[in-house]
Amino acid sequence: MCVLEPYAIVHLEPEWVRADETMGSKDKSWFLLPDRQERWLFKYARVNQNVCTGEDWAEKIAAEIAELLSVPHCLVELAKFEGRRGSLSRRFPELLHTNERSGFIKAITPWRISWQPSQAPFPTKKNVMRL
Repeated sequence: MCVLEPYAIVHLEPEWVRADETMGSKDKSWFLLPDRQERWLFKYARVNQNVCTGEDWAEKIAAEIAELLSVPHCLVELAKFEGRRGSLSRRFPELLHTNERSGFIKAITPWRISWQPSQAPFPTKKNVMRL
């Protein structure tokens, strides 16, 4: 029988905060962890009626699936900061953000991924791998 280990949770310290991230609608901050050289973005999981919405584990699962499919992605860890849950994403240096408020093109990468809802294929493995 296969025994699955739970994912580790990174406990962030206030002195590791480098800057707040103002882009987008979620509360988030950049951290520099003492044992790693890259910046990491901590995004707080939202709470609705005293229940965590699960955005933290959803991002972790999406990153794990992307890894299995060999799709470029950020490394994502589960984390806590000042008692609040969230996701911790390693900075993806090739990622250039566009205006997120447009809702159409989310990012431009070296692989020239652009996504407009009217042109988006059904997300099958074959269609994802073509990206």
